[in-house]
Amino acid sequence: MSVEELEHLGKKWGATKIEHSHYLETYACSLQHLRDKELRVLEIGIDLGGSHRMWAEYFPNATIFGIDPFHLSESAFPGRPGLQPAGLREQLESEGIRTFKGNQLDRGDLQKFIDLHGTDFDVIIDDAAHMPDAIQTSLGYLFPHLKSGGLYFVEDLLTAVSRQNRITKVNKNIEGLLGIPHVVDYHLVEVVEALRENNTWISTVLTPEEKKYLSENVLTCEFFAEYQMCKIIKK
Repeated sequence: MSVEELEHLGKKWGATKIEHSHYLETYACSLQHLRDKELRVLEIGIDLGGSHRMWAEYFPNATIFGIDPFHLSESAFPGRPGLQPAGLREQLESEGIRTFKGNQLDRGDLQKFIDLHGTDFDVIIDDAAHMPDAIQTSLGYLFPHLKSGGLYFVEDLLTAVSRQNRITKVNKNIEGLLGIPHVVDYHLVEVVEALRENNTWISTVLTPEEKKYLSENVLTCEFFAEYQMCKIIKK
């Protein structure tokens, strides 16, 4: 499937990632050979469900999963209509998309998701909080549940840098919604540089076991779109 065809699906379903043409180029190049396979695809961060519906059509034989706090309602954010309308989760489920209400910063939630939906994912995409600690927590906890040779994508890395620089304001905005404040952690670019130089995974939020697993099981890690996006392949 060409970039143009993937963009067509994104427009059809309202996937916001089509605003980044380099993302689509990376996905088209990385995923085209998997299109007709029976896959397990997880995207963290559902928003209005556009990306999940896009993947469901892109991968006709795949099961699509999503994790999201499902807190983005008009009542939670006055003056910002159109965010996760009532019944969104139920609608996605009726379309065959498996959803889970949870916070990517919460290992307990991530484990509950695994307990409910199983392991051995072929593709995992992080398009959720866009904060370094959230990126690392999800990656550290979910990477063992990715198949050998599986692909793990992280989007909007520059947004993560910007938000960490405004971490106090970010935490104030989510107070009472997620229950876990963000803390300062290493940016993924810094992590990969350390991994390449010292074969060591650095993080302030991961356990020693999680860091060891990542340092031993990452095959390759590439950045795209001027370091806005990362693709990690598992050994």
